[in-house]
Amino acid sequence: MRQCLYISTAVEPSERRVDDILEVARRKNVENGITGVLLFNGRNFMQLIEGVERDLRDLLGSLADDPRHTGMSLLADRKIIERDCPGWAMNFMRFGATSSDRRALIAQELPPSLAPSMRDAMLSFGDLG
Repeated sequence: MRQCLYISTAVEPSERRVDDILEVARRKNVENGITGVLLFNGRNFMQLIEGVERDLRDLLGSLADDPRHTGMSLLADRKIIERDCPGWAMNFMRFGATSSDRRALIAQELPPSLAPSMRDAMLSFGDLG
């Protein structure tokens, strides 16, 4: 089992586009046993995904080719024993206007079992804006 974290920039950052992405991601993630969370600050995405290595690699390949975002950069790729987000086919967080609001939302929503390095990276995403 693996867990990956990446960041990218939306090509057309609109609520409708993000809602379309979520709808498809949730359906496909259930089919492929992928869990995780997508963060969106109005311009950038950060996504934590986890699953069986083969399925995760396939998803990362598809994401790298997806024209709806650019500049995809893998921040973490680590082996895990069990999922941190087992009930999330794709949880989603859209942020408020200030970085303190964003950091607070992220801190409140992230699973307590998440590794400190992953948590820190995701909290730092709240400072982008």
